[in-house]
Amino acid sequence: MTMQAFEAIGLFIVFYSSWTLFIYISVISAMIQERKQSNIVFYTIYVAGSVADILALINGVFTHCSLTNFIHFTFLRTSLALKLSHIIVWGSRFTQLLTVLLIAINRLTAIHCRLRHTFVWTKQAAQVCASFQIALMFLYGTIVTHVLQPEWTHSSFGGVVAKVIGITSSDYETLVQFSIRTEDIMFSVSLLIQFVMSLAIIICYVAMLFELRSTMRKISILTLVQHIVTAQFCNLTVAFCDTYSLSTKCSFQNETKTSLYILLTLVYNSIPPYLLITFSKSIRHRILS
Repeated sequence: MTMQAFEAIGLFIVFYSSWTLFIYISVISAMIQERKQSNIVFYTIYVAGSVADILALINGVFTHCSLTNFIHFTFLRTSLALKLSHIIVWGSRFTQLLTVLLIAINRLTAIHCRLRHTFVWTKQAAQVCASFQIALMFLYGTIVTHVLQPEWTHSSFGGVVAKVIGITSSDYETLVQFSIRTEDIMFSVSLLIQFVMSLAIIICYVAMLFELRSTMRKISILTLVQHIVTAQFCNLTVAFCDTYSLSTKCSFQNETKTSLYILLTLVYNSIPPYLLITFSKSIRHRILS
C-alpha cells in the first residue's frame, strides 16, 4: 500500500470518525432522556457499550495517524500510549460482544419470562451490568496487553507501528526445542471467546424467533424496535468475527494489517447508532427535535 493510499484512508478515518462521534453523542443524549422517562434497562446497557465503541473510534484515529506521523504528539510514541491503545483494542472488542449478549439475554427474558422480567432487570441490575461491561473492558485489555508486551517500531511511512514481542516458552523433552508465540495464542483465545459469545447470542435469538411466531401481535412497538436493532447487532457480530480473523492472520505487513483492522473497526463501531436512529422513532424524534 502506497503512502498516498495511507493518507487518503487516514483522512477518511478522521472525518468519518468525527462525524460518527457527533452522532454517538446525540444518540446517547437522547437515550439518557428516554431512560429517565421509561427506565428501560436496554438503554443503560447500550450506553455502557457505547463507551467501548467511542473509545475504539478515538483510538483508531490516533493509531492510524501514528503510522504516518500525521499528528505530532510526543505522548503517542510513548510506551504508556501504546499500552493504553492495546488495552482499548482488545478490551473494547470484548465489551462490545458482551453488550450484544446482555441485550440478547434481556430481550429473551422479556419474551419468555414476562412476569419475572421486570423483577430481574431492575435499575440496580442495569447498573451492575454497566459496571461489569466497563470493568471487564479494562481488565481483559490489561491482561492481553501484559501477555503480548507490545512495543513501538518504525513504520515504513515515517511514523511508528506496534510490534508484539510476546513470551517464548521452550520444552527440552526428547531434546526437541519448540516455541509458542503468545500472539498466536492470544488471537486463538480471543477468537474462541468471540465464537462462544456469538454462539450464545445466536441461541438467544433463535429461541426468541420461535416464541415470536405466536406472540408477534402482542409485542409493543418499542420491543419490536429493540428486537430489530439487536438482531442487526447479532448479524454484525458474526460477520466481524470472520473479518477480524482474516485481517489479523493474513500475512500482511504491520502497517497494512493495522490499517485494515482500523477500517474494519471503524465500520463495525459506527453502525450501531445509525441502526438505532433508523429503527427507533422515539430516539430519532428526540435527536431531530
